[in-house]
Amino acid sequence: MMNTMGSTQSEADEWELLVRQCTQVISSKQLVPTMRTQYMRTAFQIPFDATVRISLDTNLCMISERGYDLKNNTVWHRDSEKALAYNEITRFPHAILEIKLELSGENMTPPKWVTDLQNS
Repeated sequence: MMNTMGSTQSEADEWELLVRQCTQVISSKQLVPTMRTQYMRTAFQIPFDATVRISLDTNLCMISERGYDLKNNTVWHRDSEKALAYNEITRFPHAILEIKLELSGENMTPPKWVTDLQNS
C-alpha cells in the first residue's frame, strides 16, 4: 500500500518492520489500552493549499479503560452502554490549538498572521 502512496520500496520495508516490531512488543508484554481520549475537532485550511493547517480540539476528555471484561481480547474498549463512574473520566477544561506549517523552497517564514496568532 505504501508503494501506491509514492514511497520507495525501502521506506515500505522499514515501515513494515516497524509495524511488526510494535505488534511483537504489544503481544509479548500483553499490553492493553488503559486510557481513551475523546475530543471534538474543528479543522481550518485554505482549499487546495496545505501551507497552513489549523485544528482546534475542544471537549477533551480522558476515559479510563481499566477494570472491565476484555472478552478474551476480542474487545479493546469498555461497553458504551454502561455508565462511567465519576472517577473514570477526566475532562480537560481547555481547548488545544494546533498549527501545522508546510514551508518549503524560498519561503521558509510563516505568514505574519500565523506568527501574530501564535504570539497572542
